[in-house]
Amino acid sequence: MLNFLSIKNILLIEKLELDFQSGLNTLTGETGAGKSILLDSLGFAMGWKNNLSILRQGAENGEVIAEFSVLKDSKVSNFLEKHDFEKEETLIIRRLIIGADKRTRNYLNDKACSLDLLRQISRLLVELQGQNDNLGLMDTRTHLDFLDDFASLSKEILDVNKAWNRLKEETKILQDEEAFLLSSEEEFVFLDKAIEEIEKFNPVADEEIILTEKRRQIKAIAKTKELLFKAKKSIAGGDIEIGLTDCINWLQTAHTSLGNVLDKPIEALDRMLIDLSEIQKTISELIYHDELDVSQLEKIEDRLFDLKSLSRKFNVPSNLLPELVEDFLTKKNRVELSRKEIRLFRGNFENAKKNYEKMSAILTKKRVSAAKQLDKFMVAELKHLRMDNAIFSTKVNLAKGGPKGQDAVTFNVATNKGGKLGEINEIASGGELSRFLLALKVCLLNHNQGITLIFDEIDRGVGGATADAVGRRLSTLSKVAQIIVVTHSPQVAAHGDHQWLVSKNSTISDSSQTDVKKLSADARLAEIARMLSGKMVTNEARAA
Repeated sequence: MLNFLSIKNILLIEKLELDFQSGLNTLTGETGAGKSILLDSLGFAMGWKNNLSILRQGAENGEVIAEFSVLKDSKVSNFLEKHDFEKEETLIIRRLIIGADKRTRNYLNDKACSLDLLRQISRLLVELQGQNDNLGLMDTRTHLDFLDDFASLSKEILDVNKAWNRLKEETKILQDEEAFLLSSEEEFVFLDKAIEEIEKFNPVADEEIILTEKRRQIKAIAKTKELLFKAKKSIAGGDIEIGLTDCINWLQTAHTSLGNVLDKPIEALDRMLIDLSEIQKTISELIYHDELDVSQLEKIEDRLFDLKSLSRKFNVPSNLLPELVEDFLTKKNRVELSRKEIRLFRGNFENAKKNYEKMSAILTKKRVSAAKQLDKFMVAELKHLRMDNAIFSTKVNLAKGGPKGQDAVTFNVATNKGGKLGEINEIASGGELSRFLLALKVCLLNHNQGITLIFDEIDRGVGGATADAVGRRLSTLSKVAQIIVVTHSPQVAAHGDHQWLVSKNSTISDSSQTDVKKLSADARLAEIARMLSGKMVTNEARAA
């Protein structure tokens, strides 16, 4: 229940404090007096409105404080505990506009909180029906929410929502995989042929560099072949080798007499014999090796040409061709794996679809049952609002699947005896829509106990005995919930337990301010008489 509202520097209000009571609270006053400012201020505190232009002109800071009493183990109490707030019997919401840049601060029981959290808890505390909120009944998309609130189907809707999200995930996975397979079929053929072609050629790392060097060597050897023969001839015949051998033998004989002084010369001569042998071997290999064969050079040229062609064909350097094969194999294996996994993905999709349809069917069954109950409650409630002959019928029809199931709900009404039954947005007038909305709120109240209901001109479009009936129903409703009503109807105001007069006054600075005063019994009589007769309050109005 809303206990207290404090407003500072908001729109036309410099400072205002209101103590609300349980029961039916009515706010009255002439048009333009500023009744909507109170609702705008409360809306700002609750986080519904984030329009920072509501700061009073010339003021540096603005503030709205709303104090609520909280029932033990209520949705509000459990919400506070869930979000690490102390569970207390009183909840104070405080919202500020600070400085020239109009920064905002939000507090729950003096603990800072986010705007999103503020909005979440506000939905558990207050429900506002504005002047145009009965237009929600004109939008058939809202009818589903009305029925779900009435039937308390939050758990079933959560189950359906989870099943829907899983179905969306499995659908996306399947669609992505099918799209991948479809786009990969032509690529698969290309990959298969490319892998076969590259593997058949069997390139090795740095092969182009190796072949180029071999080709250079072969061509260089061909050019220097005559020189190699001359070099070979100059050391051929064994004269040098014989001379070195004889020298070693003579020195070794002399070693017996001379000793270690001949060790180094003998070792040097041994090395010369070994080096001579290596020189002869290398020259012979260069002259007679197979690479000197012209056909070998042609093979190298052909291999290089084919290697470069393959490199150009696949648009990669030749040294990356072996890696390219690995990449192509990975892609090919991915396609082959996808062909196998697609059956698993289709199975997962079908299971998710069946589960969603199962959860939706359970929800549909409960909605159909709740619709019949809501119709009975509505017809009974409408009788209290002087709509004795009205018919209310809730239709639950099959619709395209979504996060709330596979149902579309429409409210069909007939407002007069023997009248045609049709959708509420086609049949009901403005005043009738207001009463249908009020009746719905009464039917939903048992499912939202502890909440404060605010009606902004719910009596719009009705008068006389009908307005009196609306007032009586609001009064009855206020026995189980706190009701705050902004009204221009004297019949509705007369049924209030408490009444506040909203007026606009001019200040010394010639600017306007909104003021709110709680009315005594005599003052209420005068105000309701004014609402009946206008500016001049007559004795007849007082009597009425």
